[in-house]
Amino acid sequence: MTGSRSDFETRWSQIDQLHASGAGEVWRWFVARYHDYVAGVLRHAGFRATEIDDMLDEFWDYLFKSQALTHADRSRRFRSFLSGVVRNFARVWARDRRRLESRFGPMDLDEPIEVSQDDDLYLWSRQLLSLALDRLARQRPDDAQVLRRFYGIGGVPSESAATIGQDLGRTANAIHQLLFKARGRLREFLSREVDLTVGIAAEFADEMRVVEGVLERRVPGYASRGSESDPEH
Repeated sequence: MTGSRSDFETRWSQIDQLHASGAGEVWRWFVARYHDYVAGVLRHAGFRATEIDDMLDEFWDYLFKSQALTHADRSRRFRSFLSGVVRNFARVWARDRRRLESRFGPMDLDEPIEVSQDDDLYLWSRQLLSLALDRLARQRPDDAQVLRRFYGIGGVPSESAATIGQDLGRTANAIHQLLFKARGRLREFLSREVDLTVGIAAEFADEMRVVEGVLERRVPGYASRGSESDPEH
């Protein structure tokens, strides 16, 4: 496959090319795009950080060697397919470790926890949101910075518009106006990320509704289209 990384799309027709000759760059893009989602599912399933590091390497190796992507049911959405593959891999990984434990003694392995559908959707939606924010940061870094700081994205506490404004030499009102415009731009990028995960146009509106619904429940204010005028900010 030729073209820059930005040309790659997560549509079934593009996924088929992951096993084409010379597809190393496409695989690197694919792994980078979904690494955090897969790691998040494994973390929610109760695996330890040290286990997850090993599991991730084994998962991508399994995905490549099994050609699971090539044999996937194209009638399913990619989100559902990848979630199922990760869950099945986690169960098999844990089962294999239990077999080793029975032969060689205790390995300090916990039973994996089934990840709820809501948690799985949140991990997926958060990954798409992160990708959208990265896109925004490349084009409008100030927008991305203000969104991260105001909503406390990335494990940092949220900051008031006044505090952000002082650092950037702007008024609090100017920051609120920037936030309003930045959220609109972010939603545009989010819609592009969602579009890359559906096979047909008819599925896009429903998938966008699902993703935004999860984000509005689990990341209050960040992806919603409400007012920016929070009296506490």
